Amino acid sequence: MDQVAQGYAVIAIIAVAGFILRRTGFLDESAVTLVHRLTFFIATPALFFTALSTADVRTLLSTYFPVIAIVSVAGLVVAAVLARVLFREQFATAVATATSASYMNANFVGIPLATYVLGDATLSTPVMLFQLLVVSPVLLAIFDHASTGRVTVKSALTQPLTNPIIIASVIGAVIGLAGWDVPFIVGEPLRLVGSAAVPLALLLLGMTFHGDSVFARGNRGPVVMATLVKLVAMPLLGWVVASQVFHLDANTVWVVTILLALPTGFNAQNYTMRYGLSDRTARDTIALTTILALPVMLVIALFLAPMG
Repeated sequence: MDQVAQGYAVIAIIAVAGFILRRTGFLDESAVTLVHRLTFFIATPALFFTALSTADVRTLLSTYFPVIAIVSVAGLVVAAVLARVLFREQFATAVATATSASYMNANFVGIPLATYVLGDATLSTPVMLFQLLVVSPVLLAIFDHASTGRVTVKSALTQPLTNPIIIASVIGAVIGLAGWDVPFIVGEPLRLVGSAAVPLALLLLGMTFHGDSVFARGNRGPVVMATLVKLVAMPLLGWVVASQVFHLDANTVWVVTILLALPTGFNAQNYTMRYGLSDRTARDTIALTTILALPVMLVIALFLAPMG
């Protein structure tokens, strides 16, 4: 539990620093774009390439990837049904709300969490890969249909191929699976650049919350529902599936459960803003789940964290 508190404290301190830099005007709006580009297009791909090219990829993808997939889909479906039944949302809007309830922040929070709390940055990889390779194309197809009346399958299927993190991860995974050694002259520069990914991501996390309002009037119901699904239902279901269905060992159950308690990812807002669907719900859910994730993770750690 102390490890979780200390790890999250590191995350919080750097994120607060980013918020202060933006709030005081030391960094303006252009800095947000610049840091985002550095993080997304350069540092994070380098980090994942370096990590996966030397990781045990088979074990990483075989142990808890199915649990992540099952719980992610279940969270999406349950939240969409609740949005339709409780708040009378149209189908596409309900799916957008459900995205806020189930899409995890595997990059900007997941990587630091895996690094500082779990001790291995690659542990967030299954979450990221499933969301970007499976969930995102399905969501984009649904949103395309809602906005244009047709499904652009080609766009939905090729979207992951434009993501530099996915490209770097796949290349790194192939190298890791093949057992090849990356030459020092290539690997060391990438390792150094990748080491900037976590602090840049955390600074960006804090910077993006400048000016955001949480719990806007008329939007509280969907935000509360999405938050409960994300931080309560999904970790609980993950614990049940991992321990009772797949009978994973105690340490893996801990990793799965804590990852499923990740706050809502920024792509939830990116997608809904792009299609004009429930973006305020996404924004407020991102803020609220990010704030509440720490106490939830501390409770999970109290019961599941390995001793010693």
